[in-house]
Amino acid sequence: NLEWDVFLDPHLVRRVEVVLKEQEKFLRDCCASDDALQELSGKELRHVMLESVGSLGLTTSQRSILAYYEAELRRRVEHLVDNMLIAHGSLTQLVLEQTGYLKKYNFSRVKRARRTLGGGMFARQWLAVYAEALKLGKCLDGSKETSKSKKRQALLYSSSSVLRTNSSSDEDESTADSSFQCQCLQCSTDLLHRQQSDVTCTHQRNHSQELRGSQSFSDLTSETIVQEEPNVKSAPVSPVNRNNQVSPFSSDAVTGSKALSTSIAESITVIKFITGCDDPLGIVFDIKSRHTSKPVWGLIVDYLRDAGARVEGIASFIVDEVRDISQYTAKPVKELFFFHSAGDVQQACHDGRLKPGDAVLFNAGSLLFDSNSTNGNSLNCLTWNRYWTTSFDADEVKRRYFILPFGQFQQGSQSSTLKNYKEKFGLSIGLYCQEFAIDEAAISLLVKYANENSDVYDLGLSWGGVNGITVRGIQPGRFTLTDGFWNQRYGGESWDYLRYADECVTGS
Repeated sequence: NLEWDVFLDPHLVRRVEVVLKEQEKFLRDCCASDDALQELSGKELRHVMLESVGSLGLTTSQRSILAYYEAELRRRVEHLVDNMLIAHGSLTQLVLEQTGYLKKYNFSRVKRARRTLGGGMFARQWLAVYAEALKLGKCLDGSKETSKSKKRQALLYSSSSVLRTNSSSDEDESTADSSFQCQCLQCSTDLLHRQQSDVTCTHQRNHSQELRGSQSFSDLTSETIVQEEPNVKSAPVSPVNRNNQVSPFSSDAVTGSKALSTSIAESITVIKFITGCDDPLGIVFDIKSRHTSKPVWGLIVDYLRDAGARVEGIASFIVDEVRDISQYTAKPVKELFFFHSAGDVQQACHDGRLKPGDAVLFNAGSLLFDSNSTNGNSLNCLTWNRYWTTSFDADEVKRRYFILPFGQFQQGSQSSTLKNYKEKFGLSIGLYCQEFAIDEAAISLLVKYANENSDVYDLGLSWGGVNGITVRGIQPGRFTLTDGFWNQRYGGESWDYLRYADECVTGS
């Protein structure tokens, strides 16, 4: 499974919310005489009306309008997901996002940020690159091909041809549709939106023409593709025999690639063929965009599932953002709650934010104690001792890492521990860390600790490093800590040893 930190374009979110609002208004007008339907929520009403459209006595005009709303909603959700930004954001950008102000400006800054500074890329591009990377791996591993893998390549080759030709024929229709605006929705028929759509349409048409003239990993390097667009100059490719089609895994296809134009569904289809798995892509959302309605997130989850992805969960540091979000999805989705520290989990249990059976993850760095610190604080703050001692030995610091008392589970112990809260609430607990801010001694200790206590940390330890190797050169310093906690130490709560799980009142 993959974790995606996601930002949503607030303008595109607004366009989806406009259709949802107007659709609900239309549905309530259609069933004005039915008191039972009037009491349903917007999502429930939409589901009932779509499932029972034939038995509700709707006129032909009403059915056409309802079908139009659904088509328009799906088109806008697709555009929203294609432009969903997979990025973490900088500390300043995350703080600004929490306030709910200047959302458009903040999204534009995240979009323009360097990827090494919290920036990222759009979901459609990400999946296209991921699929092409898998293709490249198959190309380089061509010497080890079996007859079964060759058959799969041939099948993928033929499917790539179909996908490419279908997408080429559909581009004109999609760009034509993008300039059409709903005439029934008051909020989306203003002149500004139509002008913006016309500009976008022109840009997409020009861009699609450029893409047709270049070769991507999913393009075929045979002359048959070039002949479909005789007026467009194609990128130079290596000469091939008309009778010998080139596999998309070949070095010729890789060398001639310049642009990625596959849709999300097409990229997932390619990934399925390469992996030989029906459900190869599992996604867990970490919501970075605040103040987005749950119905919008529900539509995003349903869209990706329809495209072939497994959306395993949706997570946030704000509990209310994802609580009961399954009410807005076609099928239930796992709700995950992120916390900065173990002390935050303890606090959430006491103030009623967590309920029995919840799934939580917190930074494993909050479990570590650096004995070079003199104040005993679980958050490992820099201390006078580290600042002012005449000598500093990084290796000595790494040798002194150990697990704090609340993370040590001894039989018969009466102390306040994390395990007590897990048993009280029936929690599923997982760990994560900031991979770029942890040294090899800290991660080694945490991996061993998580494996030894797998009954407590049943969600395991999430690790985003390459092949389980820490980034070279990460070492503790006089003014830096490398326990994986990073800046989250300043926002997380310390563990309170005077509070016990038995004091909590569990809700339903």
